[in-house]
Amino acid sequence: MTLDAADMLFEKKPEEAHKRMNDAADRIRGSLEAIRSAVRALDDEDTEVSVKDLLCYINNILDEFTMDTDRSVDKIYDLYSDNMTLPKEQVEFLTGALGEMLTNGVKHGGARHFVVALSGDSAHIKLEVKDDGKGIFNESNREELIKNGFGLKKLETYVKRCGGTTCFENNHGFRSVIELPLRVGDREK
Repeated sequence: MTLDAADMLFEKKPEEAHKRMNDAADRIRGSLEAIRSAVRALDDEDTEVSVKDLLCYINNILDEFTMDTDRSVDKIYDLYSDNMTLPKEQVEFLTGALGEMLTNGVKHGGARHFVVALSGDSAHIKLEVKDDGKGIFNESNREELIKNGFGLKKLETYVKRCGGTTCFENNHGFRSVIELPLRVGDREK
């Protein structure tokens, strides 16, 4: 999309087009490195992913999101240890869930600003996304919207299956919270 924008600007604003092309090149390099890292992690026979890798994936998702949508994101990370690891399945779920929450904020709420918080202790990991959108979600239509909204239903189903909790609420913007117990196989840590 950035390259398409640069192409449209090329004749009338060549300096801006050049800047956008450089931004796109930087982003492509960063994305390739993130993809290489993700492939290494997913191809690795380990069933655990380091929290450092998770943060790299999340930062890449947020960087791409802000560039693609011209939205702003504040990040808050509060993890008890840099050496923390998570089950690979949960890392894949959390990164997919983050994308779903960001997309919903823009698509359904018209949100312009997001706060993404990731926190964890030795037993739980929590992802919270708050936006400034004007959603229609409330307690009286919660069940219907989740039932009819494939994304939220999918998130809630997975979290419930893992023994975690979800919270979706619309109060001065939409807030989604997912909390998962850290697991290795079927055993809680």
